[in-house]
Amino acid sequence: MEDFQNKETLVTVRKSQEGARKFEDESFLSILSYRGKVVINAAEEILPWCDAVLKKHISAEWCFEAGNLI
Repeated sequence: MEDFQNKETLVTVRKSQEGARKFEDESFLSILSYRGKVVINAAEEILPWCDAVLKKHISAEWCFEAGNLI
C-alpha cells in the first residue's frame, strides 16, 4: 500500500496472479495513472527499458496530455 502513498512512478513485472481475471490478450505493457501516480506493468524483456526510459520521462499528468495520446 505504501507504494501508492507517493507520486513516484512504479515499475512492476507483469506476471499471472492467482485468482486474477484472465484476459485473452497477452500484453507486454500496461500503464495505469492513479491519483497522480503512474504504475507501469511490463514483461521482463522490456523491464530494464521501462526503468531507464519510461520511469524517468513520464508522469501522471503526461498521460493525459492530448498530444501524447495521439
